Amino acid sequence: MPETDDREKILKKLAKLRAAMESAKNVGSSDEAENYAEQLNRLLLQYKISEHELDHVDTKAGSDYGTNIIYPGGKKSKRIAWTEFLAIRLQIACFCRVLISRNSNAISAFGRARDRELMGYMLEFLTNAIDLTANRRFRRLEAGYRQGYKASFRNAATLSVSDRLARLRVEMTNSPNSGRAELALRTEDQRLAEAYSKAFPATHLASKLHLDQGKHELGRTEGHEFGLHVDVYAGIREEPVKQPQQIGSR
Repeated sequence: MPETDDREKILKKLAKLRAAMESAKNVGSSDEAENYAEQLNRLLLQYKISEHELDHVDTKAGSDYGTNIIYPGGKKSKRIAWTEFLAIRLQIACFCRVLISRNSNAISAFGRARDRELMGYMLEFLTNAIDLTANRRFRRLEAGYRQGYKASFRNAATLSVSDRLARLRVEMTNSPNSGRAELALRTEDQRLAEAYSKAFPATHLASKLHLDQGKHELGRTEGHEFGLHVDVYAGIREEPVKQPQQIGSR
């Protein structure tokens, strides 16, 4: 197994080789793409590296780090605690860092272009899914049972989704290739932390926000169940099942 510094160089070389292969495919140069693929597979076997380790390799010295502003649920004048809580939990899963605005619900996601775009999609998708489902189920209740239902549903669903995201991270590092996966995750986390500290040297990360499950028992129960089964991968698929604005529509 290569030493850490040597391994980094090898990973960058392999990532560039894969990028060249994909570029050749995109322009229709099948022979060139096959040649790159053969070289890539041979080196992957030689160095005992799995291809998924190349997914977060920085081949451009961090040139694509930046910030996207997200307005989960649309632009509003007030802040919403459960969406901020969800954003803080998503930042780890999406390799981003979150900055919370004081006077609006604007949430800034700092990271690589692909990661912050993914975070924006997932945050909007899950926010709309939770919000629209809470509203739909709220309307079926008799008036005397409505008080506090939506707040409890949203909070419980958010906490349930957050727990699932944390478990997915643990499962990734406990997989058969856990040593390599953990190294890749750690390396990307370190790069992100360094880029963030350079971009926002005097800013503290948004990391502490308390969210209780609410007092409405039915809202808590249904929100928790929803969080267990909602498709948190919807923002990662090449063709999402529904766009964020379509959640709850037929």
